[in-house]
Amino acid sequence: MAAYGPKNWLEVSVGGVFGYEKSEQENTAFSYALPLVQGKFLFREYESGKGPGFGAVVGSFFPTGKGAFKPEGFGTFAFATITQCFGENEDVLIHANVGGNYLHIDQSGDLLGTWGFGSQVRVFKGMHLVGEIFSGDPYVPGAGVSYQVGYRYFFSDLLQIDMTVGEGMGGAQPLPFWFSAGVRIVTEKFLTLKKRGS
Repeated sequence: MAAYGPKNWLEVSVGGVFGYEKSEQENTAFSYALPLVQGKFLFREYESGKGPGFGAVVGSFFPTGKGAFKPEGFGTFAFATITQCFGENEDVLIHANVGGNYLHIDQSGDLLGTWGFGSQVRVFKGMHLVGEIFSGDPYVPGAGVSYQVGYRYFFSDLLQIDMTVGEGMGGAQPLPFWFSAGVRIVTEKFLTLKKRGS
């Protein structure tokens, strides 16, 4: 995902999902889905001891790709978020979201509900443990209830790494076991250019 925040309350991003899938015959094949476009809106930032933060996410996943990751049809999703912070150093974050995913498959429309509940707990310096249970993942149309657990390490506000494992627990098409790892890099270059130009 590549994201840009033109305002403190807005972040727009575009990206995709890439990886390898393993078939029942133990064969592996490259799979991808793109593009994913979305906007994140921050209505109220969370602060420890001052109540939760509120936001919303709106986006679309286009039916372009290959393999298991390719969506069956065009999808539009939206969900509201709430996050509560505990501790001066953001020691514990409790997060919940609820929304919907509208699918356009074979010229028909299906509205699927989505929800999620998770937490991030600081254990030592920049190391945080994360866990989440969710249903109807908007990035994987038709997914049932699933879980994921892992860690997130903050080297600074501009660099972090994360790793998770997860698996579907129910639904008509439970998600298979997965493993993911990621790097988040933030640059303030555009802010610097804006200051020089103003």
